Amino acid sequence: MFKELPDGGTVYTATDDQASENWQQRHQRTQRLLDQRTILDRLGPVVVGRYSLEGGRVIRAGSIALDTEPLMLAVDALLSGDPAQTRAAIEPLIEQDRELALCVRTIAQALAAPKPKRT
Repeated sequence: MFKELPDGGTVYTATDDQASENWQQRHQRTQRLLDQRTILDRLGPVVVGRYSLEGGRVIRAGSIALDTEPLMLAVDALLSGDPAQTRAAIEPLIEQDRELALCVRTIAQALAAPKPKRT
């Protein structure tokens, strides 16, 4: 609901704190996903076997094999340098398909590669 301040300004105050907090969490998650997709889109085409990076997702035969959020969680785990995190992230992908695991690893390596300086 909107309230008028003594100085004449207007502010929004939540009538339901829980609903307001849920909205903020959804908004932050949406913004994080958009940021992650932007980062992934900057990589350009990444193709490993039947898998390709398109629109921030790993696609196989026109279907989403790995959406943005789980992809970035796996990439973050691979880039962490922690063997336990790396194993936990990559083993389920290997069980699903070795090419998928290799695609995710290729994406992680591309993100970790130093960017050339533009002059």
